[in-house]
Amino acid sequence: MVMEGVAPDNFTFPVLSACAKGVAYVDGIQIHGLIVKMGLGEDVFIENSLIHFYCECGEVGKGRKVFDEMPDRNIVSWTSLICGYGRRDLPKEAVGLFFEMVEAGIRPNPVTMVWLKVNTVLANALVDMYMKCGANDSAKRLFDECVDRNLVLYNTILSNYVRQGLAREALSIMNEMRRQGPPPDRVILLSAISASAELGDLLFGKQCHGYVLRNGLEGSLLELWKCHTFDSHQIPLVLYSFTSRVLSSDVGNLLKAGDVAKSQMLKFGLQFYSSCILVVHACP
Repeated sequence: MVMEGVAPDNFTFPVLSACAKGVAYVDGIQIHGLIVKMGLGEDVFIENSLIHFYCECGEVGKGRKVFDEMPDRNIVSWTSLICGYGRRDLPKEAVGLFFEMVEAGIRPNPVTMVWLKVNTVLANALVDMYMKCGANDSAKRLFDECVDRNLVLYNTILSNYVRQGLAREALSIMNEMRRQGPPPDRVILLSAISASAELGDLLFGKQCHGYVLRNGLEGSLLELWKCHTFDSHQIPLVLYSFTSRVLSSDVGNLLKAGDVAKSQMLKFGLQFYSSCILVVHACP
């Protein structure tokens, strides 16, 4: 076309997309040079095509350079680079850019949100941000719309509910996880047991107890002491379990917890180390 004397314009350069799909990097670089020579480097449509081209070819840094030099950016500019970071396994950069976009007053479009819902790392960061800012409804809505809800995402929303004292909401998430989510790990179980202790829901706590015993996750059991079921845990305990036991006791049971912890440590022949300090502080 150029050899025929027909000058390309901003509607010609979607050819960059073809270069990206074929990973024709050298051809794309030449087209970029032609764009600069023709003075079309500040056209937002062309610059968006350049960002997409560089990101698809694995040159996200060059895509970011084009982005940073743009005098005007639209939602396509932001989304192209966010998706580029995500595809190249750069979640920190993707999340940071998403927050920059929000701070700049740019509302995410459906493409941005679809990408967030299929990228668990980005979704997890957003759920955590929303909940720490008190926007629990937004966090739960994003959580519900996520395609792949893994352990990290479940732990984020569950632990934030527990931290806020929203035990019923936390147990609701745990019940959902039991029905259709991945198997809980010790961190998840600790949050669930904390929530059941907060509500005094001994039945749910015992269900967690059974799961822990069946799966060898005994270290999460100690929060059940808040339900005052001191005689139900006749199992060998490790040092951090005694630490958790003493720390989880309220004032009314502190002395009892200290005495029981100390006697069982001696019973099972465990050495004191740093856990002794907690036991000594708990006992007269």
